[in-house]
Amino acid sequence: MVNGIDILLPGKSNGFQCAKIADEQEKRKLFDWIFNLEFNYFKIPRPDLNIFLDVPFSFTEKRLAENRTGKDRDYLNGKTDIHEADLNFQKKVRETYIRATETDDRLVRIDCSDNGSMLPAEKISEKIIAELRKHNFVK
Repeated sequence: MVNGIDILLPGKSNGFQCAKIADEQEKRKLFDWIFNLEFNYFKIPRPDLNIFLDVPFSFTEKRLAENRTGKDRDYLNGKTDIHEADLNFQKKVRETYIRATETDDRLVRIDCSDNGSMLPAEKISEKIIAELRKHNFVK
């Protein structure tokens, strides 16, 4: 809890799971099923707001091409993450989240790009704070 606000930082897999399905109706059914499982069946508290930081795809490509190491990579046992290796799949995940922002009023998209380049962190922070203000989470 921060300043009386519950902060929930879920590791959302909806976009990754749904991006594996080509048929839009089937994709929507899976998205709804996961949503129902999490919030209705398991009673996970539904966040008041989810923020999707939509970064330029060139940034995604660059980051995924870098040699990434560290404890957070141990689960791979020296192998490549199959989701990270497939840039076409990454595009589908992004598209899935963008579509979800069109139907879920608790999921907002923040554009982190400026003419195809990544905005500075300060500008992205300003956009996040503006969105939090818009939803009355901060003054």
